[in-house]
Amino acid sequence: FPIGTDTVCLTIKTIGDLDNECSEDITFFLSQDDGCNDPTSASLQFFIRDLCETYFYFPSAFTPNKNGVNDVFKGYGDKVLNYKMMVFDRWGELLFHTNDIETGWDGKTHGKDAPQGIYICKFYLEGYDEYRLDQTIHFTLLR
Repeated sequence: FPIGTDTVCLTIKTIGDLDNECSEDITFFLSQDDGCNDPTSASLQFFIRDLCETYFYFPSAFTPNKNGVNDVFKGYGDKVLNYKMMVFDRWGELLFHTNDIETGWDGKTHGKDAPQGIYICKFYLEGYDEYRLDQTIHFTLLR
């Protein structure tokens, strides 16, 4: 764009939807607005990694008391492609499993409230950014 002028009018447009695209290379097109005399335009590419980074966490405890807060035990995250979660009691009995990141364990086993205590969660996930996580954690059910 012209150097030495007092005013530079720019319009920035992106290719794709920044909220939904998971691409490390985003192209921005810059051009002067209609109010400027010179129709100069340029194309720039930026490396934007944050758009694709997977993040994920589990709470360390939950309280299935139907008050609307922490009533289910589940993981929270973004940019997760594949997910599997299993909940076990301290004797290794499988109490719950899911492949849906939005679905959590409600603290019930065989239709009854599971007792307060420490439980085991084994989970696996894959993210857009080739992130892989296969872990076993402990969490607390509080009544």
